[in-house]
Amino acid sequence: MHSDLDRSSAGRSILIFIIGTLVLAAGAWGIMPTWKMFNIIFSEFRTHDSPYNYATIIYSILWLVVAFCTLLAGVSLIISALRRRQYDLIPGPTLYFLGLSLAVIGGFLLISGLGWQAIIAIVTGLFLIYWEWAYHVS
Repeated sequence: MHSDLDRSSAGRSILIFIIGTLVLAAGAWGIMPTWKMFNIIFSEFRTHDSPYNYATIIYSILWLVVAFCTLLAGVSLIISALRRRQYDLIPGPTLYFLGLSLAVIGGFLLISGLGWQAIIAIVTGLFLIYWEWAYHVS
């Protein structure tokens, strides 16, 4: 528990609320296509002559984790803004899972021959893990 002196200013809380709303919208927008993609892949995977394998299912699950963690990060930022918290804005496991999922997705992309997309995903994922670990954003 923090004292009233540790509460963030009204302007900072509004900024965090706006950022949280944008992150929440991105997560909600991302869940819809990733859930549809997972449903299509999983329903086709169960058939006898499926073009998909376990790696495809894992890849689509990782994208679901990314979308869900983004959604959770947005909700956490909005709650933190409403409570005017200056510290512990996002729960740590959310950023760790988000970063790890992006890094593994980058590995899949690298294997598939998509070099610059893989580098962006891996660097972003490792940055999120480092950011949470080093600066305790949550």
